[in-house]
Amino acid sequence: MAFIAARLAFIHTIDRFGGFPVAIACMVVESAGVFLLWITGFGFSLVFPAIGVEAVRRVPEKNRGTALGLYTGFSDVSFFLVGPAAGAVIGEWGYSSAFLFALICVVVALGITVLLHRRNPVEDAAGQAG
Repeated sequence: MAFIAARLAFIHTIDRFGGFPVAIACMVVESAGVFLLWITGFGFSLVFPAIGVEAVRRVPEKNRGTALGLYTGFSDVSFFLVGPAAGAVIGEWGYSSAFLFALICVVVALGITVLLHRRNPVEDAAGQAG
């Protein structure tokens, strides 16, 4: 929809400004979008280990190996289910809906993480209650 909207809204810009200036402006916008996708990956990079630390920290020391194994197993299952779930969303509502679906999932996960943190704070690495 954004592709079509841009074509309709800016149909005369090439005639007015020339092909190169319009292409340059569009590539700057596209570069910003790709950079935001890169930032998304950067932001996700520490989610798995950070939540894993919190999950393992909350069980007795003798059960930490089991807790880590369960955490990793459930994470693997969730990663496995992303493909079929996204495929179902895309099949029903189109490719762009996958990004909204991902946003909803991240916001729900953020909410759950904030609630868990508020419900059961533990001391952080500096020895302060979190």
